[in-house]
Amino acid sequence: MTLIKITFVCLRDNPGVKLETPVSEIFKKSSKFLDIIKEEKMLVQQKLDELKGEQAPRKQETAAMIKLGLERAKLYGWPNTYVLTKALGETIIGRHLNKSLPVVIIRPTAVTGTYREPFPGWIEGFKSIDPLVFGIGRGTLPCFIGDHESFFDIIPGDMVVNAIIVAMVNHAKSNNHIFSRDANDVIYHIGNSTHREPTRIVQLLEYAYEYFCKNPWMVGGGDEIVKPVFFPTMSSFREHIHNNYDVSMKEKRVELLAEIFEPYVFSQITFGTSATDQLRMWTKAYYGPGEADIFDFDPKHISWKDYMINIHIPGLIKYVIKPHVGYNSKL
Repeated sequence: MTLIKITFVCLRDNPGVKLETPVSEIFKKSSKFLDIIKEEKMLVQQKLDELKGEQAPRKQETAAMIKLGLERAKLYGWPNTYVLTKALGETIIGRHLNKSLPVVIIRPTAVTGTYREPFPGWIEGFKSIDPLVFGIGRGTLPCFIGDHESFFDIIPGDMVVNAIIVAMVNHAKSNNHIFSRDANDVIYHIGNSTHREPTRIVQLLEYAYEYFCKNPWMVGGGDEIVKPVFFPTMSSFREHIHNNYDVSMKEKRVELLAEIFEPYVFSQITFGTSATDQLRMWTKAYYGPGEADIFDFDPKHISWKDYMINIHIPGLIKYVIKPHVGYNSKL
């Protein structure tokens, strides 16, 4: 069985390199793990019943449930419910299925448009960094959080698929285990943050700014393109917003985006890929360089500037923005 999760399930506790190990030793060691899930479900239902009893408007109900979710996620050390529920799901699989069924867990970082297959730049919907790229193109992202040391680990979707295929083949061979850990607990991180040239938030958005300067937005009410100003802390970002803007709907959207991205941009966490590196070496040794190239999942082969400007952003415009928003350039 192959389980696809995200590396951000590791986004808790101390900064540093997160190894390809089980997501939460707290959950793994807890004999009352299922009781934790039951308690969370009970709290959610209690809150919903309370709000319905008060005949709260739908908007108020949504806000209250979001607040509850954030409180519960932070109680266990995760930044939001998205990451917490991924961690819970992974732990359930690890505890209850790998005793009788081989389990391989694939943890990609932020997935972006394809690098090569089925064709460069293919993507469905806004993923990971795309709302920020979209904001730069529209001229609605005048500022953001982060600095030149802030990682934002991305990986093309086809490299994730290639890693999944290779891992499935490798682990289908019952006597072929390239890892040194328990064979029932195999985890692969698919990302670039521990490589020599990891992707960083400021760098990626500067590539987007460069692209839209050459290909400016002409349809859909886009504003003048501005190069975002970056702030190294959330408090300095908020101070800038409230001191320099009337906090219109546009600025509120920027602030909301910053709040969503804050735990990822400021985490100071990188994702170790030692097991994934071994998997790549096995692929070359077992199938040869030709086959290894067909199923390439090595981000070291990517020039990130070329990828963003010539592959990812054009693909995002062609397959997502143009069909739903409209886009023309002067070129």
